[in-house]
Amino acid sequence: LREDPSSRVAVETLITTGLVHVAGEVTTKAYADIPNLVRNKVLEIGYDSSKKGFDGASCGVSVSIGAQSPDIAQGVDTAY
Repeated sequence: LREDPSSRVAVETLITTGLVHVAGEVTTKAYADIPNLVRNKVLEIGYDSSKKGFDGASCGVSVSIGAQSPDIAQGVDTAY
């Protein structure tokens, strides 16, 4: 939001054994390095070893983020 206050984000996160999935729709002019952000956050909250059940340093990160659908964007744009 700092880079683009008009951003709209509808993103969900799912974590399974050794893998983080990040998926959804976004409208923004900003860039975010999602895999790096995910790994850093996982490490920050204490998951730094497979002995703990998850390791942010070695986990996989799957990113499936696309543009917000035109119908939804139009509805949001005209609502303001």
